Amino acid sequence: FTAEMIQRGEERYDIYCSACHGKNADGKGKILYYQYPIPPANFFDDRIIKLSDGHMFNAITAGWLNMPSLKAQVSVEDRLANIGYIRSLQQN
Repeated sequence: FTAEMIQRGEERYDIYCSACHGKNADGKGKILYYQYPIPPANFFDDRIIKLSDGHMFNAITAGWLNMPSLKAQVSVEDRLANIGYIRSLQQN
């Protein structure tokens, strides 16, 4: 992942992901204020860190568990950029 891609990923994450997964990727987004029944994933959980990039890409594309598909909203390039941004957060 390039620096530009990670920056793009941060911008796209803020738009499409942070409402559920939280600005800090800790699973504590604004959706929790509405008593959403299944909490969103915390990207710092070991089970999420261990997911392959392909699995994460498929989750964004097709949805996974309680997460809806975002393929109509998020381009392929932006899905990859989101993953790069999430991985950069996990490394820090």
